[in-house]
Amino acid sequence: MKKIKYDGFELEHFDAASNFRKYQISLIKDYLTGSLLEVGVFSIIK
Repeated sequence: MKKIKYDGFELEHFDAASNFRKYQISLIKDYLTGSLLEVGVFSIIK
């Protein structure tokens, strides 16, 4: 499988876009049931 270099430059903009979030949720909302746990990556600034 060919590796693709992806720097994700647009992800910062997607995080701030409310329409994009609504679109994402509309795709998965029928599958969300019961309790949910969000696990994410974070940065530590020293």
